[in-house]
Amino acid sequence: MGLAVTTPASSILLTTIAQAKAEIGITIATHDSLFLEFVKHASAMADKYCQRVFMRQAYTETVGAFGTPYFILRQAPVVLLTSTTYKSDTLTDVSIDDAGKGILYRRGGFRWTAQAFGAVGLGSGLFLSRGMPIPLTEEPDYVFVYTAGYLTRVHDLCAKSTISTSNTDNSFNDTASGFPSLLLAGDIIEASGFTNAANNGRHVVSGTPTTAKVVVSTTLTTEAAAAGRTILFSTLPGDVERGILEIVKSIYAQRATDSMLIEKQAGPMRLRYSENRGSGEIGLPPTAAALLAPWVRRSQ
Repeated sequence: MGLAVTTPASSILLTTIAQAKAEIGITIATHDSLFLEFVKHASAMADKYCQRVFMRQAYTETVGAFGTPYFILRQAPVVLLTSTTYKSDTLTDVSIDDAGKGILYRRGGFRWTAQAFGAVGLGSGLFLSRGMPIPLTEEPDYVFVYTAGYLTRVHDLCAKSTISTSNTDNSFNDTASGFPSLLLAGDIIEASGFTNAANNGRHVVSGTPTTAKVVVSTTLTTEAAAAGRTILFSTLPGDVERGILEIVKSIYAQRATDSMLIEKQAGPMRLRYSENRGSGEIGLPPTAAALLAPWVRRSQ
């Protein structure tokens, strides 16, 4: 049993260096490499605390099942269920029941894949004819191929000069091939900076997008590439990014502080931190933990 990443995210950053610096009020680029590490660390802490990978990736999950009509995948939200197989047979009656929670549905149920004691060969009862199932011996007979997770600010294209539009197929086109590789039909993008109002605003992606072409369901007006074009792709919930920024702020504030110090006094000024400054083993600041708590995926 296992979960394999078949198409990894192009970045592990759940927010941008620019956003982190703006949060703290820093404008110079002198320490951008340091802020890159801050954002990497904060993103990893959020993933670990929430027991999930927020960044969108494609997966192959090979697991056993337990006989119910519902199955919960390891990663969510599920934005595309590519295929489901049982003992190498393709199942066509599996649907996404709750994308946000990663729950799949099959009317006939996902057959319990536990090993069984030998059948006695008598009668027509479930256990008599098939043998008594042995709990905790589930065989990995199901294979789910799917895409899950969010696009983030790192996918956004801001003030670019390589993006054009075409009325022929109602598409946005980028000669630099900068569109997200895991953008999918049904995603919503937000465009600005175009001369024609029809090209600005929110658009629903249709067809099969590529890194160079994104077809949308609205009618566009043809425009050649020009400076100042912006297309936003991020789908990451705002409170998740807010939590990550709170982690970055905490890391930045504590970069020269002894982690064992909980009280400091200089003359009449006294500063005391909470004696429980973090949340759990990974030490999230309380504000970040509160923001991220609704997004924790419990063990499946």
